[in-house]
Amino acid sequence: MKTTKSRWHNAFIGVLLFGLASLVLVVLVVVNSLEEQIYTEDQQEFLDYARGRAITQAPVTTNFLSYASGAPGVMVAGADAETQPANFSVWENHVQATLKARFEEQERVSVTLYDLDFESEYHLQHSPTGLTTTLELIFPFPANLETLNDVHFEVDGEEPLDVQYTPQQIRWLTTLNPGAEHDIRIRYRADGASSFSYGLSQNRRTNQLDVVIVIEGLAGSEVPQHSLPTTAIAPLSSPGETFTWRYDNLVANRDIYLTLPQQLSFAQRVASLQDDFAILGTMAPLLMLLFLGTLIIVFRSEGQSLELPGYLLMGFGFLLFYPLLTFLSGFVGGLVAALVAFVVVGVLLVGFSWLMTGRRNMMWWMAWLLFIFLGVISLGILLPFRSLLWVTGGVMLVGTLMVVYAKRPSPLTPSLVDEAPPPTAPAELEVKAAEESPQPSYKPADMVVSSPSPPAAHVHCPQCGREQADDYAFCPGCGYDGRFLRQCAHCGHGQVVSGNVTVVYCVHCGQSL
Repeated sequence: MKTTKSRWHNAFIGVLLFGLASLVLVVLVVVNSLEEQIYTEDQQEFLDYARGRAITQAPVTTNFLSYASGAPGVMVAGADAETQPANFSVWENHVQATLKARFEEQERVSVTLYDLDFESEYHLQHSPTGLTTTLELIFPFPANLETLNDVHFEVDGEEPLDVQYTPQQIRWLTTLNPGAEHDIRIRYRADGASSFSYGLSQNRRTNQLDVVIVIEGLAGSEVPQHSLPTTAIAPLSSPGETFTWRYDNLVANRDIYLTLPQQLSFAQRVASLQDDFAILGTMAPLLMLLFLGTLIIVFRSEGQSLELPGYLLMGFGFLLFYPLLTFLSGFVGGLVAALVAFVVVGVLLVGFSWLMTGRRNMMWWMAWLLFIFLGVISLGILLPFRSLLWVTGGVMLVGTLMVVYAKRPSPLTPSLVDEAPPPTAPAELEVKAAEESPQPSYKPADMVVSSPSPPAAHVHCPQCGREQADDYAFCPGCGYDGRFLRQCAHCGHGQVVSGNVTVVYCVHCGQSL
C-alpha cells in the first residue's frame, strides 16, 4: 500500500512538472505572436488591406528650370533641362480637408474608413529682383488611392491649358517674370482608411500655413506626438472634431498626422497590447521562479514546509495570471482586465495557502508577495512609468527578505554549537549549583582519611547557564558580561558580585570571597 501511494505521489509530481513546463512554453509562444494566434487568415488579409489605404499626401514640389543650351525662357526638352528648388519671396499654403468617417466590419474585425474631400491653395510671389525663369510645379497624388475623382487644378481662378494630369501627379510649367504672383488651387476626392497625413514643404520658409482638417461622423481622433502640434481643436455639433494648424513664417521639420478612432473587436484589443504582453510573457517564467523561491524562504522562516506538489501548484496558479490577463483584455480594457486577473489569481493562491497551512499569517505573506510580483512588477508594464514600478517592486522584495532574515533565530558559533548547553532559568541555576556543590559527609571518623580538597572550578553564566572558563570576560553563548562572576575558593560556587562591594561572602558556604 505504501509503495502504491509513493508511486502515485511521484507520478503526480511528474505530471505537474510536465504541465508547468508546457504552460511556460505556451505563454512564451502565444504572447510573442499574438496576431498570428488570434487572427484568421481572412481577418489578417482584411486588416492589411485597410492599413495600406491610409492616405499620405506629399508636399507640392516647385523647381526653377535652367537650360544648358537654347534661348532663355524657351523650353528645351530632354537631358538639357536642369532644375533647382524654387525660392519665392512669398509662399503661403491653405488647406481644407474634410474626412467623412465610418466604421466598417468584416470577418469580425473592424476598420475605420473615410471619404476625403481635399483642397489646397498656394499663393506664391516671385522675387521682384529675380530673373525671368521657368517654373515647374508638381503636385503628387497619394500612391495608394483606389478612387480619384473631381480633380481640379486652377491658376488665378482658371485651369491653364498646359497642365498635365496623370494618376501619379499634376504637372504645370510656366514662365515667371520678376515680382509675378499666382494663386494656385488644387482639389480632389478620394477614399482612405485609419489615418491621414499631410506633408509640408521643408526646403523653404512658409510665410503663412493654414491647415484645417474636419472629421465628420466619428469623435475621438488623435494627433500623435510625432506630428506638427495643432493650434486649436474644436468639437462639432454632430460627432466629430475640427483640427487646426495656423503658423506664420514656419520652417517645418515635421508633417501633419491625424489618427482616426477605432472600434476594436476582441482580437484587435488583444493585439493592440501585443508589445506589452510580449514583455510580460518573456518575464513570466523568471518571475514565477523568483516568486516560488521567495515563498519557500518565507514559509520556512515561519516554520512551514510544504511538499513539492504544493509549491508546483502555486507556480501553476501564478503563471496562469499572464494568459488570463491577455485574453481578458479582449473583452474589457487593459487596466480592468489586470484588476480582474489579479483578484482571481490572488483569491486562488491565498485560499490554497490557507488550506495547506491553516495559519492566517501565511495568507498575509502570500497576499503580500502576490502584490509585489503581480501587482507592482507585472502590472507595471501596462502603465507609462513602468521603470519606476519595477524599481519599487525590487525595493519591496529586498525589504521583505531583510525582514525575514532579521527575524531568524540567532546562530551560534560553529565551533561551539556542540558544547553549548540549553538555556537555564535563574532559579534552576541555583538548584544546579547546589547539586554540584560537595555535600556534608556522615562517614564514621575512622573512615575519614583526609579532608577533601576544594572541588574543581565550575562557574556558569547566570543568564544562559553555560559553563565559563576562568579567562572568559563574556559568555560565548549569549554575550553576558562575566567580569563580575566570582568563584568561591572553598566550595567552588560561582556568583555575581558588584564591583563596588569590598567584603563579600559565598551564598553557598558562607566563606569570605
